[in-house]
Amino acid sequence: RAEQTLRLAQFSIDQAGDSVFWLDSQGRIVYANEAACRSLEYTPAELQSMTVHDIDPLFPKEVWPAHWEELRHRKAFFVQSQHRTKSGRLFPVEIAINYIAFSGQEYNCAFARDMSQRKKTEESLRKAKEAAETASRSKNEFLANVSHEIRSPMMSIMGYIDVLIDGCARTCDFLRSDLGNPVDGIRQNARQMLRLFDD
Repeated sequence: RAEQTLRLAQFSIDQAGDSVFWLDSQGRIVYANEAACRSLEYTPAELQSMTVHDIDPLFPKEVWPAHWEELRHRKAFFVQSQHRTKSGRLFPVEIAINYIAFSGQEYNCAFARDMSQRKKTEESLRKAKEAAETASRSKNEFLANVSHEIRSPMMSIMGYIDVLIDGCARTCDFLRSDLGNPVDGIRQNARQMLRLFDD
């Protein structure tokens, strides 16, 4: 039963959707699962002859000792990095890094997830947000301009209405109509329109 469980664990790791690597303290690749081979375009044998520095440009040899000490201390953490394929293509990855001591040896067990699609989605959302903000700014500028262009003549009309009322209050019969003061009605409607523009 223990042997079957071990075989199942190995099979699960081999078939995992994310890339799985076991690295030694020098950064050499001890094991890489099938997903790692597919994503990096290498055979298992090729990867096992390489180091993490060959596939991850953000982990050069000079930073590895400090990284290893941090891993020993923290035991597990996440990082974002890049992987480089055999053909030279770079793609973003999120890596869960775990420290393992087994049979007197130290290992870095890393689970790497390709973030290419997520980055594309985030970029699309960022562009959509920028477009929406630009459209909102354009709408606000348009409304402000339209409001200004309409308010200016309305203010002029209201000024002339006041002059008309003051100048003709005693002499103009139509201002004393039985139906009420028609100019005053114009003034009230003009003020209502200005309130509408303000809103």
